[in-house]
Parts: sequence; structure tokens; C-alpha cells
Amino acid sequence: MVQFAVSWATLAAPAAPGVPREGGGRVPSWQAAAVLSLTAGRSVVALAIALALPAQAPDGTPYPARDAVVALVAIAVIASHLLQWAVLPGMLRWARPAGEQEAEEETAEARHAASAADADDPEAARRRLRALRDEDRIGDAAMHAGETAAALRARAAEVAEPEAGGRG
Repeated sequence: MVQFAVSWATLAAPAAPGVPREGGGRVPSWQAAAVLSLTAGRSVVALAIALALPAQAPDGTPYPARDAVVALVAIAVIASHLLQWAVLPGMLRWARPAGEQEAEEETAEARHAASAADADDPEAARRRLRALRDEDRIGDAAMHAGETAAALRARAAEVAEPEAGGRG
């Protein structure tokens, strides 16, 4: 539960980028947190702690039940991984996060929107990209790529303008 709460708080933060959903939109932060918390490698830490138990007590006698603790933690680690292996495919079908193809399509749409705007008005490109982002048609990374393309296009137009004037 702690892992879920931390994952949800991180994904629900205002500055956190949304997880794109297959077919458009965003995966709700609580669904993304559920998938993220399931895949966390917290059980390995428990095994490391169990293995760090001393083999002997300070008086030289064997540490009571150390082998049992290590064995139980190892079984819990294996069971946890088997549970993750069995449940994760169903959770991914439930959350339906987007794959690389959707991310590439969003970036292409953002760059197209940025190039369709007037090169002399980069703010128009930014407004169009923000509108696409608000409509959940593109994500933050795609919006950033579109803004970068618009800024480069505006800078190229600025550089080309004095050169064109000097030739005439």
C-alpha cells in the first residue's frame, strides 16, 4: 500500500507527465500507480536485509532462526515475482498504456501543428500545441518536441531574413 501511495502521489503531481493511453488520452494516475506499484522491486530489499542479519550473536552463539528468516524471505521474494508475472499482463490490458508507435504519432502530430503555424508567430504554434495537449491529443514530450520545432523554424526564418535582404 505504501508503494501504491507513493506512486500515486508522484503520478498525480501537477508537473508529472501523463502516461499516454492506447487510442488517445491519458491513463488515470491511480491506474498508472497500480501498475507501477505492482512492478516495484521492493522484495529484493527485504532479501538483502535478511541476508545482512549476522550469522552469530555478539556472544558467539548462532543467531536464532537466521536460516529460517532468510528462507522465508526468499520464498516471499519468489512468490512476489510469480504473482507479478501472473498479474501484470492483465493489469496492462486494464490500464492500456500506449506503446512507442502512439508516442511517435503524437510527436508527428505536434511537429505538424508547429510547422502549420506561421513562422513569424511562434506563439501561435505554442497556443496550438497547448490546445492539442489540453484535448489530450498529445503528451508533454510531444508538445515539447513541437515547441522546439517551432522555435527552430522561427530562428531559421530570422537568420534567413537578413541574408535575403542583403542579396537584393
